[in-house]
Amino acid sequence: MEHELVLAELPFDQYQRYKVIQEIVRLIRGQRQKRVLKVLDVGGLSNTYEGQPFLPLSLFLPEDEVTVLDVQDYDAPNYLRGNADGPLPLPDASFDVVVSCDTLEHVPPERRPAFLDELLRVARQYVVLAAPFDSEDTRLAEQIFYDFHLRRLGAAQPQLCEHRLHGLPDLRALCQDLERRGLPYVEFPSGYLYNWLLMMLVKHYVLSLPNPKTLHTAIDRLYNRHFLASDQRAPAYRHVLVISLQGEEEVLSQIAQRFSQGGEPSPWEAVGKAGLAQFLLQLIAVEDQSAKAEHMDINQDLYDGTVGEILPGKTFGQTFVSHQPNLCRIDVLLATYCRTNTCDLTFRLQVGFPIGEEVAVINVKGASVQDNKWHTFRFPPLLDSKGRTYYFSLESANATPGNALTAYLSAGPSELGRRYGDGRPRAGSLAFRTYHLTPTPDELRVAELRALRRELQERSAHLERQQGVRKWWARLINLGRSKF
Repeated sequence: MEHELVLAELPFDQYQRYKVIQEIVRLIRGQRQKRVLKVLDVGGLSNTYEGQPFLPLSLFLPEDEVTVLDVQDYDAPNYLRGNADGPLPLPDASFDVVVSCDTLEHVPPERRPAFLDELLRVARQYVVLAAPFDSEDTRLAEQIFYDFHLRRLGAAQPQLCEHRLHGLPDLRALCQDLERRGLPYVEFPSGYLYNWLLMMLVKHYVLSLPNPKTLHTAIDRLYNRHFLASDQRAPAYRHVLVISLQGEEEVLSQIAQRFSQGGEPSPWEAVGKAGLAQFLLQLIAVEDQSAKAEHMDINQDLYDGTVGEILPGKTFGQTFVSHQPNLCRIDVLLATYCRTNTCDLTFRLQVGFPIGEEVAVINVKGASVQDNKWHTFRFPPLLDSKGRTYYFSLESANATPGNALTAYLSAGPSELGRRYGDGRPRAGSLAFRTYHLTPTPDELRVAELRALRRELQERSAHLERQQGVRKWWARLINLGRSKF
């Protein structure tokens, strides 16, 4: 029971796809009467809410021998590092079942046939391939979520950036390929599209709130326990293909029967399509009201050049003094050199300079940055920001010449703050804007009390320094008197 509770707190989209894999593998095990199956999960390394890596399929198949292969560094006895779209470092027919969940769409289109070849090569009995496939409905759902994430969290959603970069796979073409190979398979929908879209919007709205972890986990737990039964039906966010390499039609028939029932009606269907549209409109209205509540504080929109390519080892930053409480957003004028860049960009914000506390770190994909456009970096409001000095910086750990972003600057004198490059002061200012939320009366009182406390602390520190200097002078004078 405790194990099931841990599983039920996994992110809903992760839980729904691995729960399906769990049932498929159990049907395969029952037919073959094997107590332990060797299972390979290609692309199956994930991260907890706190960012710690873990292997989800191992949790769903504790009775089997599960190995996970992915591109990231991770030290575990049942983990292999390898590139999914290159030759897998494994011998032929070395696993009973080879699984790949939501990985195919991240493989460049020209490498997808070779990726499927490798899954089939290392499998002995079955390949289970699950992925979102291209359709008008799926593209629309992803576009809605992508735009919402960009506006609400101030950054593009990294996985959807790769979907847009590579394009979603073609389900019909994949099925035709399997038929040409003479491989029997079953295919069924998984992840009811309306469930997926509404959950992604709700969960990422919660992620934009302060201290979201408890509520975020509770939403996943509720969905996994009560909504999962309505997920195996069309229109679906993803489709699952179970491919038999040994032509075991009876097992495929059992799997098809289990997942062809369509699932229970979704709780969302009670409101109908009109209710769904109403819900989306209300979310958009909430977001519009939030955006309107953000008021511009600093507007440095002059520019006459750029900082050059933001490459590894280079950091470009800017100081400024916030004039208002509740600093919540900084826009920076970025450029892409009229190309689609696949590098990452990291935005950091700290209070105080040169020494200070880091209060926000935001990572964005280069593909999400538009050329010659303001890019929004949004973070939880900083209530006591009024009168405080801040420093934000831009850097990239994996950019290369020809695959990098840049930021605009004005080389003329600026009274808004100081521009920095590689830790050294530079002339002029980056092109940037800051925004704040209008505080409530209670928030204003809290901000005033914090400012007063900070002022008292600074005065106390100053007096202590003065007292230390007086003691030092007194000791020096006494030492001089003793010498003469």
